[in-house]
Amino acid sequence: MSWSQSYRLNGSDIVKHTFDWVSDSSGNATIASTVPVSGVIHRVVIVPSASAAPTTLYDVTLTDAEGIDVLAGQGANLSETVASSVCPGTALKDGTTVSITPTIVDGILTINVANAGNTKAGKVVVYVR
Repeated sequence: MSWSQSYRLNGSDIVKHTFDWVSDSSGNATIASTVPVSGVIHRVVIVPSASAAPTTLYDVTLTDAEGIDVLAGQGANLSETVASSVCPGTALKDGTTVSITPTIVDGILTINVANAGNTKAGKVVVYVR
């Protein structure tokens, strides 16, 4: 399992963080960034491995330093063959409407995979500005 980051994608101020994971015999995997991730998360892409596809309906959470799933449950029940793209956010309610505001992070991020099956693999890509 590994974590890597690339700065300034195509000259922009977006930082791409990639978490490559392989599950253990219980179907779980956990991997954390080795340095703090700071900024606003704009997109998270979850990609199952083509050669070691996870079990259908596997789950991914992306937790911040406080243990909050910044995907807000959007990483649940994933496909074993189709990549998922989510835009995480924090739900706001003003009394009449519910909307989403982008999630700000500043600390270690941890990918937690569950129910993937024995020795399955994939990657999670987090785009932060």
